[in-house]
Amino acid sequence: MRFLPRKNRKTPAVIIVALIDVLMVVLIFMVVSTTFTNQAA
Repeated sequence: MRFLPRKNRKTPAVIIVALIDVLMVVLIFMVVSTTFTNQAA
């Protein structure tokens, strides 16, 4: 019975890239919504 070696270094990199992508979308959304709120007031 053979166990395949796990590649632990590639999986966290994908998770970090996805996390950065989500954080950038949230940041852009917050900036745009804050800008529209200030202009409307």
